Amino acid sequence: MTFETWEYDDPEKVAIRREEEMLRKERACGSCSSKISIEWKGVRHNGCQFKRRQYGKRCELFREKK
Repeated sequence: MTFETWEYDDPEKVAIRREEEMLRKERACGSCSSKISIEWKGVRHNGCQFKRRQYGKRCELFREKK
């Protein structure tokens, strides 16, 4: 497993940055009807059900949940 350079910084700063990234992605795609969530080894991972769509970037297939 390789880390990016910012991940070798202060653990508190790393945790804050990861949390901010997760919140940003949730704001962009959190209410989409195509969002899927799985839990693996006690950690929840979110994604898009469509192939080649990156979770966290709102795409043209975005549809609000009803």
